Amino acid sequence: MKPTKIKFITKLGEIITELRGDHNPKTVDAILEYLPMTYKVPIQVWGEEVFFYLQDSLKSIGYENTQIELEIGDIAFWPRDPACCLFFGKTPLSKDEKPVAAEPVNVFAKIIQGIEILPKLKDADLILMEK
Repeated sequence: MKPTKIKFITKLGEIITELRGDHNPKTVDAILEYLPMTYKVPIQVWGEEVFFYLQDSLKSIGYENTQIELEIGDIAFWPRDPACCLFFGKTPLSKDEKPVAAEPVNVFAKIIQGIEILPKLKDADLILMEK
């Protein structure tokens, strides 16, 4: 049976997310196949978004039901670079409180626990993603 949740491990605790295979099943399957990450990677902060780069091999996921306007708590895959993006509030492109991505992204999960950790993280803090 396929996992329905993934977690992000930081120095401040864990962020638990629920996968959204109904919206972007190809992205969810590729992320699950990629996990677990074998080492922590540095994050970058852009407004109220934390993101980190993934292996170039994940570029093959491509664009799937992309969107730019998001909801707080959305987790998305950015196909161009590729990267994983965790949205917890306004980004520099936001017109209101909702996050807006810099480019189209594939939403693949929603934060269900630990969102309060994200505003406390800083550039270069390390993160790990696991099933």
